[in-house]
Amino acid sequence: MKKVDGYIQSNGINTYYKIIGKGEPIIVVHGGPGMVHNYLVQKFKRLANNFKVIFYDQRACGKTNGEESPEKITMNNLVKDLEELRISLGIGKMNLIGQSFGGLIALNYAIKYSNNIKSLFILFFQIFYDSISNFPNI
Repeated sequence: MKKVDGYIQSNGINTYYKIIGKGEPIIVVHGGPGMVHNYLVQKFKRLANNFKVIFYDQRACGKTNGEESPEKITMNNLVKDLEELRISLGIGKMNLIGQSFGGLIALNYAIKYSNNIKSLFILFFQIFYDSISNFPNI
């Protein structure tokens, strides 16, 4: 299985991404806040037989680096980071999967950039106030 990883500079940060498989692209948005994409790779491996599955670490998570202050971790920035990833990877209308907190990002993305969405899947969407209370701008 083909695997590629790298960084794109966007919105004041260096966003880490990993691509497995080939075919029509699907971007997967991990849960959090504060988690990394790794726990989802094994779960989506079968999709990589027919699709190019793209994972990334959100702002202030995992291998993505840049401004990590709570004031910069806003829903607007998380959505903008995703849009800049889409553009940098040359993806037109995209298939988007959001898991847990990633579902909230995906929904906000779809509201703001509905013309860029081909399909949207939200998995295990549940937000606990305690997990986001350190980020007042979300």
